[in-house]
Amino acid sequence: MKIQDGIVGRPIRLNTKILAYGQSADVMFIGDSHNGSPQFDKQRFLTNLDFCLKNKVYVLLMGDLNEVATRHSIGGGVYEQSDPCGTQHEQMLDWLRPLAEAKLILGTHRGNHGERVYKETGFDVDKALARELKIPFLGDACWSKFIVGKQSYNVYSLHGRSNARFDGTALLAVERISTSFNADLVAHAHYL
Repeated sequence: MKIQDGIVGRPIRLNTKILAYGQSADVMFIGDSHNGSPQFDKQRFLTNLDFCLKNKVYVLLMGDLNEVATRHSIGGGVYEQSDPCGTQHEQMLDWLRPLAEAKLILGTHRGNHGERVYKETGFDVDKALARELKIPFLGDACWSKFIVGKQSYNVYSLHGRSNARFDGTALLAVERISTSFNADLVAHAHYL
């Protein structure tokens, strides 16, 4: 039986994962790292991935893992990024592959940077990453049901978008989403 979206009638994406049969399971949400950007903190990013692998922490990728700036991107990112888009993609695959092979990646979302590439070229860098790592592609937003022992958790996750310039207005956008439906956890990237 397929679950339908009550607003437009399209199928709802549901990502169901059994995380642990025991008492607990940890999940780290990783996104907005922007590999290739001058602001990318490579050491922190790799330290987090290593921690997750060594401690068997599940990871939900929240989008914008790579900068993938194009000449139509906002600002001068295409001229400032350290590596071309293809190199960024290959590096990210290499860094994430051990987690994917250990079955620790729960899925990946599309970020606004990947969406820009898709709009300009028709190539979906986030979907390609999911396909190559053999992990679920969660699109812009997704409902997940994470099962830990006898407990299940309903998680709504999304990369999100906003033109908010202030912390308060950004948090207001997140609050509006979190009060729109019943979820045990709302995971929203894109905001600082």
